[in-house]
Amino acid sequence: MSYYIRGDKKLFINISVLCTLSTTEERAKLANLYKKFERRLLFSALKIVHNQAMAEDAVHNTFVSAIQHKFKVLSMDDVDFLKWSVIVIKGKCIDLMRKEKHYAAIPIDDYDEILPSSATPVDELVAQQDLYGRLKVNIASLDDVSKQILEMKYILQMSMKETAMHLGSPQHR
Repeated sequence: MSYYIRGDKKLFINISVLCTLSTTEERAKLANLYKKFERRLLFSALKIVHNQAMAEDAVHNTFVSAIQHKFKVLSMDDVDFLKWSVIVIKGKCIDLMRKEKHYAAIPIDDYDEILPSSATPVDELVAQQDLYGRLKVNIASLDDVSKQILEMKYILQMSMKETAMHLGSPQHR
């Protein structure tokens, strides 16, 4: 017997695995994590397996692992969960490729040389993107003067003295 974790996505979870999520809060948090990171994880898996069905299976298996390790996963913040899941999805992709007999005779350590990758590893790209998003939110919450100071310092590359003079600070008149 299977169960949908979200109605609009066809993520089937075996009912015995899903029963380990004892509260609605746990189910809601996992559903939220799935909603947030499903596309990123699917992209990471596609870069490894180059097959939509296998990538979807890897994402599914990653969330089954998240349920099986619920005490660890549900206590993580989003950044830590994303790091954990990128590592897990890489292993799940390798497992799926082995089942399909792709690269079956090659040791795991040699996969980095075989599998195509960008100059920056996927987990670092994901972490950078997450950091960038948090930075945008924090800068948006600053007052206008603080935003001007940051702009003068980092975009216009003005010295602190030039910035103070431009803003009319009484100490540098």
